[in-house]
Amino acid sequence: MFGFAPAATLAGAGDDRVATLFTDQLVRLFGHRGREVSSVHVVDWSREPCTQPRRAGARSSATFGAPEYQRPVHDRVHWASTETATAYAGHVEGVIRAGLAAARAVDLP
Repeated sequence: MFGFAPAATLAGAGDDRVATLFTDQLVRLFGHRGREVSSVHVVDWSREPCTQPRRAGARSSATFGAPEYQRPVHDRVHWASTETATAYAGHVEGVIRAGLAAARAVDLP
């Protein structure tokens, strides 16, 4: 299970505090069993070198959902990412839709 939170919401909160907030939310959603987590891993994606753009400014999303991403490579490799989504590209909803479309394309249930 994973979740996202706006950086401003957790500004200044340490990993332990974030883990506590996450676990508390699981309890609100799933009852007392929500406290039975095996581990919580907190990652600030804005500090990760591979997910933070090196240059300032927004990047173009003009190619999101482009037709060339809808075709499998060598008739075998199906792309499924938020960038390949034809709706909600750039968002979690987009990657879910792209994943479902790729699964349908290869006849997965």
